[in-house]
Amino acid sequence: MGEVYRATHTRLGRSAAVKVIRPEALDVEPSARERALTRFEVEARATAALTSPHTVQVFDFGRTADGGFFYAMELLEGMNLEQLVEVEGPLEPARTVYLLRQVCESLGEAHARGLVHRDIKPSNVFVAHRGLRGDFVKVLDFGLVKQLGGDGEGPHLTPDDTVVGTPAFVAPEAIRGHDVVDARSDVYSLGCVAVWMLTGELVFDHERVYRMILAHLEEAPAAPSLRTERSIPPGLDALVLRCLRKDPSERPGSAEALSAALADCGVEPAWTDDDAERWWRMHHGEPHARITIPGPTPHPPRPPSILVVDDDSAVRLVLTKLLRQVGYDARSVASGPEALRAIDARAIDLVVTDLAMPTMSGIQLAAELVERCPGLPVIVLTAHGNVPTAVEAMRAGARDFLMKPFDRDQVCRVVEAALGRGGRGG
Repeated sequence: MGEVYRATHTRLGRSAAVKVIRPEALDVEPSARERALTRFEVEARATAALTSPHTVQVFDFGRTADGGFFYAMELLEGMNLEQLVEVEGPLEPARTVYLLRQVCESLGEAHARGLVHRDIKPSNVFVAHRGLRGDFVKVLDFGLVKQLGGDGEGPHLTPDDTVVGTPAFVAPEAIRGHDVVDARSDVYSLGCVAVWMLTGELVFDHERVYRMILAHLEEAPAAPSLRTERSIPPGLDALVLRCLRKDPSERPGSAEALSAALADCGVEPAWTDDDAERWWRMHHGEPHARITIPGPTPHPPRPPSILVVDDDSAVRLVLTKLLRQVGYDARSVASGPEALRAIDARAIDLVVTDLAMPTMSGIQLAAELVERCPGLPVIVLTAHGNVPTAVEAMRAGARDFLMKPFDRDQVCRVVEAALGRGGRGG
């Protein structure tokens, strides 16, 4: 969330990346908005307190004049692990170990200071060129950081019905919620990242978010060596699977322990600083000629804003996450009246609403929106056997309907068609 700009210090001439989170990008409820801003402040403070060279450096942070939030961090040149694997393909085991051990160094300091990252994923691991050294790792976005022991404000910054982390990389205990989330949760996520680095695949690649979440709880992952034609040493194969154990007590107990195990997992010959520098020069030319900002380009186009309305928190969670995964700015509310307040507060391009809700039904909401916001498309959610009611909602002004249970392709097809036929821009 947020926009990232390249900036220059007016007195020092030092380049920086400035991340700005504008108030309109946050949840519409004042309490939720303040909670989100507090979370960003916690992220900035937590990151600034860390001194590992493999944690992104924060220079400054504060509130903007319009009530948003910003923080200035070091400007990095390179790409994150998601981009690196997508562009270059799976990494060789020696390079994978080389990069993972640097992530462990960053996380080791955070854990020693009582902090758990909780959102380790390829896009939050930046592979940079620093000085004359290539493959220099920087860990980004401590936005879901939590204080070990739960005495700080971290546990209260995320709604109770939200799965903390990214579904493809989240630890089972973070999904269950009532279990203890500690350093071993970051180790699990790093195991998921290792699979991505070695194979270019997710540990559990289900289209439906809830299936992916259930897989982290119930399914045994396949070894990386079974997913790729590249030779992966048995020791590394076994270590990655150990990181992915459902029971935290069966994983390496800390980032330091994982780093030591990586150093001793039988990957030979090791990737060196010279190997890294040669790779960067071969693939990207002279390092000082390139500058890449970690994040979207300045003034990115605003993605369509979609409001999900459903009194069922599970449906809200799954559908909102699915929409975000495919690039929409999705948020959710639990009732029709909340939806009307949200639409009054900010520009919405599409509403997806359940039919059967207390206080105000989906049909009533669709009819109300026809009067208030002509041209704002509405999609209704309906179950099998309830199609006549969906048709009634369409007569009241809804654009289309989605059948429960829905899948990614169905959602994308219906949403894109509704947005293509006109919306309410912001």
